Amino acid sequence: MQKRISVFEDSNLPVGMAMVRISPSPSADDVRLQVTRKAQDRTVLGPGGWQNTNHAFVPLNARTDGADLLLQFGPELTRHLTVDMDVILSIPEEGISERHFWPEITPEPIQADGGNIYREKIADPIVLPVRDVPETPTQEDKEEETEDGGDADQGPEAAERPSRSFPWIWSLLVVLLIALPAVWYFGLRQEQPLEPTISLLADPAQDSVEPGFAERYELYRSSGDNAAELLTLAEEAFAAEQPEIAFKAMTLSADRNNTRANFELARLYDPLEESGETVSPNASNAAFFYVQARIGGFEGAEAALSRLCEASLEPDGPYFEAFASFDYPSFCQ
Repeated sequence: MQKRISVFEDSNLPVGMAMVRISPSPSADDVRLQVTRKAQDRTVLGPGGWQNTNHAFVPLNARTDGADLLLQFGPELTRHLTVDMDVILSIPEEGISERHFWPEITPEPIQADGGNIYREKIADPIVLPVRDVPETPTQEDKEEETEDGGDADQGPEAAERPSRSFPWIWSLLVVLLIALPAVWYFGLRQEQPLEPTISLLADPAQDSVEPGFAERYELYRSSGDNAAELLTLAEEAFAAEQPEIAFKAMTLSADRNNTRANFELARLYDPLEESGETVSPNASNAAFFYVQARIGGFEGAEAALSRLCEASLEPDGPYFEAFASFDYPSFCQ
């Protein structure tokens, strides 16, 4: 069973736009997209962000492409989704519900203004208050004073005029007295770790350290291939007790048609397998990936799927909740 929904960015459209392809085109006339997530307080995406009330997005544009339907959605949807976000994409009118990792969509530049969101704009100039600064006497002022009452520093009127003061000098001295200890203190702190930092950079053993799991995942994800390397990364991450990056790597490997990744992903969802608590048991998801592994010719996928189908017929079985949405005709006939 191949996924019917795919999401991509069209370079011919403005930034913030996402195209959703439905293959084949649904029979319903009014098609809307619902985006949900699991294990969160607010599980449904709306125009203002994640919420608890039900909502489905109306496409800005819809057109056919051969046997497929293309839907265009704008920033009201894409601004709330980040790359690799684990979401459920649903077409309620068609009964389609699929799990996806949101692709990279260039975001629209936005900013908040009074509670509303607008396209980025140039901010109004900021006018700062100007403090009164005592004027320094110029040569022209001195000449005028000399013409009016003789020398600026001599004569009987000199004693009557108040002496000019320079308060900015005292302000400068106060600032220097406050700033110098702070500069000395922070300069001393910067000098202390210099020696161990140099020794760390000079350690040749650092060159042999392998990239972390997250860095390797990003490297493989951006390459568009590396399905086998992604599966190896998933196994190593599980062994290192990093299930989140392990699950993402295994899911991406399965999306890139790695047969064993499909089988191992099915075992994670299989309620009959003791696979830990990485994901919640879900018989429908397990059956889907078992089918993908069987199509790829993986040995053991057929037997595991048959065992799952038999367990779904037990109405009072120990894993009844995991089979609540199991579609027996689709997977077992």
